[in-house]
Amino acid sequence: MKSEIKIMSSGKKGTGTYKRHAAFFLHVIGKAGSVISAHLSKKIILYYMEMVEKSSGREATLQDINILFGAKLFCFASFGITGILIMSNLLLSMVVSVLCGCLGFFIPDIVLRKIGSAKENEIRSGLPYIVDLLNISTLAGQNIYNSLKTVSEVYRGAACNEIAGFLKAVDFGMGRMKAYSSFIAGKKSEDFKNLLFILLQSEKYGSTVNEILNQKTKYLRFELLQECERRSRRMSILLLFPLVFLVLPAFLLLTGGPLVFSVAGSF
Repeated sequence: MKSEIKIMSSGKKGTGTYKRHAAFFLHVIGKAGSVISAHLSKKIILYYMEMVEKSSGREATLQDINILFGAKLFCFASFGITGILIMSNLLLSMVVSVLCGCLGFFIPDIVLRKIGSAKENEIRSGLPYIVDLLNISTLAGQNIYNSLKTVSEVYRGAACNEIAGFLKAVDFGMGRMKAYSSFIAGKKSEDFKNLLFILLQSEKYGSTVNEILNQKTKYLRFELLQECERRSRRMSILLLFPLVFLVLPAFLLLTGGPLVFSVAGSF
């Protein structure tokens, strides 16, 4: 029993140590990034704030921007040192170091864009199911607020995180109309903002929400179908490049090579 307690306490201690080291690392790169972000214009800071909000799903702060630029500086130094170490020639190593450093400086931007686009695609693909659940819940006699709460409890995904944020704003006393307007004006997913705009118009003018949700889910499924068809057409075009530049030359070499050697041998 004592040994089990020791193992459990050591595991908690290891986890706490890991968290302290991670917090210290974030603090250090945040301090380093604050030196860079202090000399940037407001447009650049707003651009990176929007990027962080799209990837994280929450409101970005200046500390997030400092950590982001600290991570960019860390990647720049790491890739630059790697570029120096992999080359033996001094001049060539300096050139490779600068190129690797510039590449590393923009890696956090690429990662954030990938995370934001993946989250946007997840919301877009899961939104038709959420609208269907909302439609079923409203048909059962629930109002739209209770329907959103039920959907956030039943369904799991990036779209439900947006719904949970909206419900939290309403529960904290913001007011339903103000929460609608705040989320529509915020830097959220465009598909989710369109859904909230439809719900806002329905609640403002007192129209029935069931038919609106039914039409909305049909439109979203049609958009998903169009996107799948677009990707399939793009893939059929992209498959031509390996066929033309890899398979066709190999086929010509296999079929025409022996013929060329036999003809050249006869002469």
